[in-house]
Formats: sequence, C-alpha cells, structure tokens
Amino acid sequence: ERIYRTGKRRSNGMKNSDKILAWAAELQSFAQAGLFYSENKFDLERFQRIREISAEMVASKTDLSFENVQDIFYLTF
Repeated sequence: ERIYRTGKRRSNGMKNSDKILAWAAELQSFAQAGLFYSENKFDLERFQRIREISAEMVASKTDLSFENVQDIFYLTF
C-alpha cells in the first residue's frame, strides 16, 4: 500500500483478509507502545481496548480463538 501526494492510499494487491491482519498487527503495535509509555489511567484503558480489538480482528480472520490471540499479544508486552 502506498500513499500518494493526494493522501489517498493505493492497494498493492493484498486481499481484504490480509489487509485486516496487517491493520490488526499495526493496531497491536500502537497499543503495545501506548501501554508501555502511558501513565494516564484513561489512556491505558484506551490502549488496552485497542489491543483487544486487534486480537478480535486476528481471531476473526484466522483459526485461532480470541483467547489464544490475546495470550500471544499479552506475551509481547
């Protein structure tokens, strides 16, 4: 996926399920960084929810259960 001067994204031919998994991984990395660096209770709650949503996305597009994905994501933090 490339972003052009117009600000629009152009797909590089990825299937939708692959895009969702890529977005989920990106969201999980944002959440992980936020949980590490944030001290504010409300920010921590938001980043925990983002991590949870990304686990839901991965579980919906793979054979893994939500709990398994969540365990994997929690191991990386």
